[in-house]
Amino acid sequence: MLLSLSKVVANHHGHTNPSQTTVLRIVNYADNPIDIFWMENNSPHHLSRQKDTPLRNSTDREIWSYETHQFLIRYTDHLHTQPAILTKSNVDETYFIRFNQTSNQLYAELEDKYASWKMQLSHSERVCGDLSGNALADCMVQHLSREVNTLTQSMELLTNSMSKVAYRLRNYTCDDDSLSTSKPISTHSYNWKSVSYTVQTLLNMSHAQVWLVEDFITEEECAELERVGRPRLHRATVAAEDGSSVVSENRKAQQAMYDYHQQRGERDPLWDLQKRILDITNLHGGYSLTHEGQEGFTIIQYNPTDQYSQHCDGTCDHSMHTPHGRIATAVMYCQVPKSGGATIFTRANLIVRPKKGAVTFFTYRGRDHRMDAGYTEHSGCPVKEGEKWITTFWMRDGVSLEEPWSQYDPSGLRILDMSQENEL
Repeated sequence: MLLSLSKVVANHHGHTNPSQTTVLRIVNYADNPIDIFWMENNSPHHLSRQKDTPLRNSTDREIWSYETHQFLIRYTDHLHTQPAILTKSNVDETYFIRFNQTSNQLYAELEDKYASWKMQLSHSERVCGDLSGNALADCMVQHLSREVNTLTQSMELLTNSMSKVAYRLRNYTCDDDSLSTSKPISTHSYNWKSVSYTVQTLLNMSHAQVWLVEDFITEEECAELERVGRPRLHRATVAAEDGSSVVSENRKAQQAMYDYHQQRGERDPLWDLQKRILDITNLHGGYSLTHEGQEGFTIIQYNPTDQYSQHCDGTCDHSMHTPHGRIATAVMYCQVPKSGGATIFTRANLIVRPKKGAVTFFTYRGRDHRMDAGYTEHSGCPVKEGEKWITTFWMRDGVSLEEPWSQYDPSGLRILDMSQENEL
């Protein structure tokens, strides 16, 4: 039996990204799921599947690979379509897989950022070539600045367009109670203290993951959260730019905090809940989070017409992660409404219908420590009938007992009080 390339690399070098390998990122724009195969000895007759699950449309996958290795990409359910074949070079690369209806074949389009910028630099050199000294430097900067500004404006236009589409899609999805939870792209089991949990992966991207686990939070744990939270409920708030909490029209709900597990440790009734949330997040998100300094449980009650508009729990602009900032979220459903109240990941085209005892996990930092580019942006649809109780647990990387979450805003920036501000 042939090993997958990732396993070959791991077995040969002892880890999965040796210095001789570079990243091959494949983005599926072919409208249907595709399978990716490594061609051993560059032969189409000796194929080794990369990952057990197909790559869904508009999602991507990264593979550590060697120079000259070839890969075959074909439709999962369209075997009569001509596959695409690509050859890995010695630098990080991104290939977009597309479908040509005329020739009935898939093809791989290379995104070569290095070559693109090299060409732009060469053009700048030709334009500014007769100058010297500071005049040459000023000319080069001005010319490249125009290119950067054009790219920035294009990105802003794309982001605004995506936001408009996401808003319209969110309203449509929230309005249609016949839509069920999105189908998983894979399922697998996870055992914790002799209890088996089925993990349903809904989204698996390099910087954004979403998975669902049913029968995760127990009746007893929900009862404890409600017992403590109900008498403390107050109007829900959002984080302001200075780290303070403010009331916003974008979030209509009642909330309360539960953080006794930080004080009582293993004696607290919800210690196990926090522990298994962190364990499963570390396992499937590739993190190494600890309980020290983490946020408490936020208990949220939604009544009819209550909702939460689109938002990200952490930074979602693909910037580098700031230590102490959020990187993952767990949303647990303790009481579900008769109608409405779904959780929508609009930019990822995902919907999660509330189910009592279930939890939705999502992570938004990749292994390169860059944050998600917006695919975990989500919202809570308006409750139409009944009552919805959820408990949210936000997870941060870099916090500790000495530097707890309360000293930093959700993105990881330190919150300064007036005495600290005066000292600066």
